[in-house]
Formats: sequence, C-alpha cells, structure tokens
Amino acid sequence: MISRRRVLRGVGRVAVALPWLDVLAPRSARAQARPGPAYIQMFVPQGTRHSAWTPTGSGRDFTLSPILQPLAAHRGDLVVISGVANTVAGLNVGANAHGAAARSVFTCMPFAENLADDGALIESGLTDGQGGGTSFDQLLAARFGDDMPYRSLDCGIGEDSGDYQVSFVGARDPVGQEHDPRAAFDRIFGGNTAEGSSTIARLHAARGSVLDTVLYDFDRVRTRVGAEDRQRLDAHAEKIRELERRLTRLGDAPPGCIVPSVVVPPGYDPLHSDFDDVGLTAFIDLVVMAIACDLTRVATLHFTNAYDPRFPFLGLDLPAGYGSWHTMIHDAPGTADEATVIAAMQWYSAMLAVLLDRLADTPDGEGTLLDRVLVLCISELGDGKLHSFTELPIVLAGRAGGLDTGRHLDAAGHDLGGFYTGVLQRLGFDDETFGFAPASGAPLVL
Repeated sequence: MISRRRVLRGVGRVAVALPWLDVLAPRSARAQARPGPAYIQMFVPQGTRHSAWTPTGSGRDFTLSPILQPLAAHRGDLVVISGVANTVAGLNVGANAHGAAARSVFTCMPFAENLADDGALIESGLTDGQGGGTSFDQLLAARFGDDMPYRSLDCGIGEDSGDYQVSFVGARDPVGQEHDPRAAFDRIFGGNTAEGSSTIARLHAARGSVLDTVLYDFDRVRTRVGAEDRQRLDAHAEKIRELERRLTRLGDAPPGCIVPSVVVPPGYDPLHSDFDDVGLTAFIDLVVMAIACDLTRVATLHFTNAYDPRFPFLGLDLPAGYGSWHTMIHDAPGTADEATVIAAMQWYSAMLAVLLDRLADTPDGEGTLLDRVLVLCISELGDGKLHSFTELPIVLAGRAGGLDTGRHLDAAGHDLGGFYTGVLQRLGFDDETFGFAPASGAPLVL
C-alpha cells in the first residue's frame, strides 16, 4: 500500500516540472521578430550592511559602495535604489521577521492565513505562514509567458528552500525550483542530443525529450492517486500533448542562441551551499541562453540556504566562531569579523556582475540581451543585524522598458509595492498598485 506522504511526494515531483512546461502557443507569426522584454530575478537572503552598501551621492553623480564595487564595470547599466520599505512584512504581527519578510518580498502580501475571505487583514499573531498572493516574477511569467515553451525557469542555489519560500504562483502555492543545473539543462536543452547538430535541431530534440520524460512521470504517478488527482494530472498531461503537437511550428533560433554546456566538478552536490559558486555560474549560463533562444522570458536565481552558507570558495573564515552565517550577520557588527561579512556580501555583487557580463556579451538583434532584459537583485531584509523591513538593498540593471540607467535613486518614503508598480509601468503595463493595495503606496517613477 502506498502512503499518502509517498504519493504526495510523487505528485510534487511532477508538479515541480510544470512551471517549466506550460502550453506553447503558435510562434510562427513572430519567428523573425525581435523577442519582447525579459526579466531575471536574483534573491540574496539576510539583508545587507547599509554603511557598506548604500552609494554616496545621488542621481548620476554617485559612487558605488564597497559591497557594490564588484559592479563597477557595469555602473552605467545600473539603477541602485535605496530607501524602499516593505511595510507589508510588518503587518504580520508577532511573526518571525525572516518568514514575514521572505513571504512578502516578492508578493507584497501578508501571510495568506492573515487575510480574510474579502481580503481584509486579520491580525492573528501567527509566527509564520504562507505567501498571500502571486509574486512579482510569476505575475510577469503570466504576462510574458503564455506563448513561451517555458513560462518561467526557477533556479534554487544551495539547499532546498524549505520554509524560506519567496516565489508564489498564488496564495499558498509556492513555486517549485530546480536545484541541479544538470537537470535544468536536460529539461531546457536536452542532455542526449548529438554533438555537431544544429542549434535549432537540438532545441527541437530537447523539447521532445522533455515532453517524453514528463509524460512518463505522469503515467507512473497516475496509477497511484485518487480520482480527483487523476483528473488534475490528466488536465496537465493534455497541455503537454498540446505542446507536443505544436512543436513543429517553432521558428528559427535567434542569432545569439547557442546551446550551452554544464560542467561541474567531481563530487558536486547541488543541494550543498559549499558549491553555490558552481551552481550559480551554471544556472547563469543556462538562463541567459534560454532567454537568448527565446525559450522563456522570466527566470529566477534564488539563494535558498538563508541560514548557513559557508562560502569555502572565498577562502574566508566562515562562520568563524559564530555557529552559522545567520548568527554572524547578527553579531559581527562592531568586531574585526565585520570585514569577513562584507567580503561575502561582495561575492554576491560579483556574481551579479557575471550575469550582466553574460547578458552584455550575448548578441540580440542590433544590440545585446542587456538591452531587452531587466535584472532585479534584492534581499528580503534591510539591515540584516536588525531584521529591519526598511531600506531594502535593490539593484536594477538592463534596459528593458527603456530604463534610464547609470543612477542612484534615493526612494525614501516609497514602499515595495509601489516599487513593483513602478517597474510594471516602466515595462508598459497600466497597473496602479501591486500586492496588498492598502500598503502599496504610490508608484515609484523609474
């Protein structure tokens, strides 16, 4: 007899793959047109050190801070935004600060459990809860992704996110993430294609390989669930078969589209944060090429081990005598170990620079991918020591929507919901609020 826990685990494995394989609409009409804007979201947990993160100066007359210094080569591609607050996180009265901030950093919604049926706030005093609405990345995935082979590519770097979920399809519906870049490659590009075959032929073969694998998983799980779950699986399987029927309508691969490779060292463990540098580098290559090949227009790169990454690849003494990275964030300020914390935070900026390098080096139409991609890098907290919900560290990069870059924008007085509304308006949408409307605030003009 199959236990409920085992069945749910099997169903969950299939469900994790679904965001990568939504129905593909006909693309022949736009095969030769330059693809539309794309969005990449990088999430770095545990906040920052304002004294070492906030640039000096404002507007175009600004100097990058020590933490942001690794981005110096891309200064003209950035909008560094300081002062934005996540008011919604504080509406979860009595909640653990990490949970309240993580669930709201991309949804701008209180816990689902703190919302009445009519959407009104319930001050329940919960210590933790589920996301209360659709996260920003998934909103864009819905708007950009209806005619994409992959609605969004959701990549987790390090240990499984566990209770630190930040992206949600809807209330109480967290997004499944792929943690192994090798598995992501197999899903996106196909791992068994012949060497020397053309890019477009490999893409066709890859999509067919993905469909075969997912449908096989459906068939295996279907025999072990009840009637209601079978109906749900059958509905998803029909979407997959519809995608299969439409594959022949794909146009030629865009000029910058090159099928990447994934190379990892012996002993690589995608669920161990000691390999975060390897995993992130591989995921960056996959995400950039997936966008270049117009396979998706939304991707997320989320560091999922919020509490105890060790950064061995940096050669630093972490977490020193503090027990964990989380504890070090709390206790190191004012000590000689603060320099070690800053060095680790600089690494995140350096990896953001690697992503921007890849985008800038990839041809796209008459420019590069950086011209039509918007990159967001953000943390759920402001000051990591204080667990503050104010002055979140936000970096935008790229020129999607005609973003005016090369600036430091002091956005004190604006809320996170207003920031996302401003991004939506910059991308050409007419939204007036995002997330929990009473706390969204005025749109931030970008």
